[in-house]
Amino acid sequence: MITRYYNGVPFSRTTISCVAVAFFVVLFCARAASAAVTFPLEAKWSATLPAPPLYVPAFDEHRIYVSLRTNQLVALFMKDGTTAWSVECPMTAAPAAGAGLVYAGSDGLIEARRDTDGGAQWRRPVQGRIVSLYWDAGWLLAQTEAGPLVALRAVDG
Repeated sequence: MITRYYNGVPFSRTTISCVAVAFFVVLFCARAASAAVTFPLEAKWSATLPAPPLYVPAFDEHRIYVSLRTNQLVALFMKDGTTAWSVECPMTAAPAAGAGLVYAGSDGLIEARRDTDGGAQWRRPVQGRIVSLYWDAGWLLAQTEAGPLVALRAVDG
């Protein structure tokens, strides 16, 4: 059996060997990923909302947050679709969620609400209309219509 390829390079370190290993890793991962999803997919629950959604919902580990066209923010339990709470909350952008809070943006205001009851945690005035919100790693990023990107510490604004 050949143990050296060329110039003393061990055969296990050649491009051919590395490509073969990568091929088998991808093949194994694809099988594992396809085994996790079974078709046909089934609906586990459905919920009837009092009005149509206005934006794409946000979610965290336990709840789904839906902004409605009636200026309501509704939280649904992810496990069964029952309503956790509903509060009046005018929004000009899709909500964002993280760190136990759900974030809403409107004309000149960003607010954070507790995920447990929808109560206001903090409010922060901003210049302009909020057009998008994004939460990640403890930071809330908000884009205003005028263009400036606002970065806030998500826990306290």
